[in-house]
Amino acid sequence: MLHWYRNSYNKIVAKYGEDAHLFIDLLAITSARSDIKTNIKLAVRAYYQLRHDGLRQSSFRYLHFNALQRYCITGRVGGRKCSALAQCLKYQDARVVPVDIWMLRAYGITNRTKPTKAQYDRIEQAVIAEAKQAGMSIRDYQIMRWVKARGKSTSYARYIK
Repeated sequence: MLHWYRNSYNKIVAKYGEDAHLFIDLLAITSARSDIKTNIKLAVRAYYQLRHDGLRQSSFRYLHFNALQRYCITGRVGGRKCSALAQCLKYQDARVVPVDIWMLRAYGITNRTKPTKAQYDRIEQAVIAEAKQAGMSIRDYQIMRWVKARGKSTSYARYIK
């Protein structure tokens, strides 16, 4: 569990080589409102479409297609959670926290599926402080809390063939 991000990153690099960071960005973008297995399928679809004949709107949810289009124009992963996820996958020393429904649950917020800005700030600050106190990297501490709240530790590494 503590090597969730590292194991996922290593598997992505092994499969996508020089395109690993591109694939991670696509994975982060398509993570919004997706379970891990669906997230992988959407990211793989986006990767192959971008590398071959361009994105097809009919292949994605409206939310993902718009975010993918913005990424193609700007080269940046939009959205705080998605951007944080990409950074955590890429960098051991990431100083951001992806806050999704499972992180909300980990911090006792059960009546929302998406954090408000104040909730996101509070959870991110708590994770950073708690990680420091535990002597862990921020990303490893975050994933530990996420896995515990989610109840399973399936990582991206499991689905990347």
